[in-house]
Amino acid sequence: MTFRFLRWLNRRGVSRSKLKGSLAHRWLGNGIFTKDLWAFRRESVARGWLIGSLIGATPLLGLQLLMGLPVGFYFRGNLLVINALILATNPVTAVFFYPFAFMVGCW
Repeated sequence: MTFRFLRWLNRRGVSRSKLKGSLAHRWLGNGIFTKDLWAFRRESVARGWLIGSLIGATPLLGLQLLMGLPVGFYFRGNLLVINALILATNPVTAVFFYPFAFMVGCW
């Protein structure tokens, strides 16, 4: 599955050679090319699942993706899994967090 996804990205113009020298490469360095961030390996997917589920449960709906990507980059979790979990848990967590925050605010 990993190789199909990487080939799909390459067909759409996203490759290592095109990313070298880009703004993301200048800011993040060669760490952006680490395979743990993109490939579906057991350890990186587990780290991505943990990071994505923890950050997806925070009540900061607008900042979850902005928080998840640097944490995933630092701990070398799979960024695709982190983004998928955050986007999947947004509607679920909003149902619980906003009424709870309203009740606490009224109290």
